[in-house]
Amino acid sequence: MKQSHCVLGLLFLFILGNQASAEQKTNYTFGIILFSPFVVFDDKSKTCVSPAIDKVTEIFAHYKKSVTVICASPSRIYELTEQGKIDFTLNSKETKSILPFVNVLEPAFSKEFVRMYTNTDMPESNKVAAVKGLQYLGQKEILKEKGYDVIDLPSGNTAIRVFLKKQSRHLLSFSSPMASYLKKTRNMIPAAVHLENLLAVQSNFMVLKSSPHNKEITSLLQRYANEFQIELYLDPHHSLYPALSSSKTTD
Repeated sequence: MKQSHCVLGLLFLFILGNQASAEQKTNYTFGIILFSPFVVFDDKSKTCVSPAIDKVTEIFAHYKKSVTVICASPSRIYELTEQGKIDFTLNSKETKSILPFVNVLEPAFSKEFVRMYTNTDMPESNKVAAVKGLQYLGQKEILKEKGYDVIDLPSGNTAIRVFLKKQSRHLLSFSSPMASYLKKTRNMIPAAVHLENLLAVQSNFMVLKSSPHNKEITSLLQRYANEFQIELYLDPHHSLYPALSSSKTTD
């Protein structure tokens, strides 16, 4: 009888151990858009690198959960979302095409601006450096309609360099890529550069409705937000965003 109880006890512990192990090994797939220089693929480590990815990893590690990161073009992330091949992502609620597939969580992950940078030291010109394929939530088309000559460049880094080297008088950019570039290169925006905020944008966690981990991820993120009284996951005063006091800003 004692032997039977011992066997049952061991079996019970084995089942509990397997359940705990399964919980520990739960892995969530996070999809994020490649958005140089804010989100980049590092050739040396063969991983995606970004302050946003660091924050997501930190959140899930707090609950001993792991995250697999997929960084890809906007079209690829949309495709993976549509096909249900990721569990959650980050995007703006203004991206209407993605909304049927996801549940949008609050609070916001980050807030930034679509900005027009103008070098007032340069002669009058309608040339605007921008990134090919990015519409900047409709702002690129608006500039074209106003008569601006938009130069489509392969990446955010390239567009910023073209502007800072005075090869274009204007730059259309989200605020985070410029801030990331300046921090990485230890530069500041020249005093002659005028900043105009064209549009305020916020990104939110979006959990796929089709994900088998939908409830777990939603619960975990809400728990973290409550536990740490989060109003914004990535604070705009974070070290990612250097002081831009030398430049003139218009809201």
